[in-house]
Amino acid sequence: MDEKLVHAIIEDPDTAPINEQLRATLGMLARLTSAPESFGPDDMAKPLAAGVPRDAIEEALLVAFAFNVILRFVDSFGFSSRTARERQSLGKNLMRLGYMLGAVPGDSRPGRRPKHPK
Repeated sequence: MDEKLVHAIIEDPDTAPINEQLRATLGMLARLTSAPESFGPDDMAKPLAAGVPRDAIEEALLVAFAFNVILRFVDSFGFSSRTARERQSLGKNLMRLGYMLGAVPGDSRPGRRPKHPK
């Protein structure tokens, strides 16, 4: 993903040059992150209306959950933050390899079997 596009999305996802499916998904994730106590099924209505498949919403929620938990641990234990260069390298690796949540042993989502990288 283009670095300028990433900055545009971070700056204002409502005006960034992205499709409505991504915009709706990011809005849902922002709401989940900022107000998890009041997040519910109605919050998924906008991504669904934009045509985001349920399994894509589920995957986005799982990734957001993982990142939110990790960041809470980082904040709680006072771990040092990565440099901009390290974050960029990590982002490139995630784009290349994916998050591989489906590869987690014991994945209990219906119809899913663990996929192991080759």
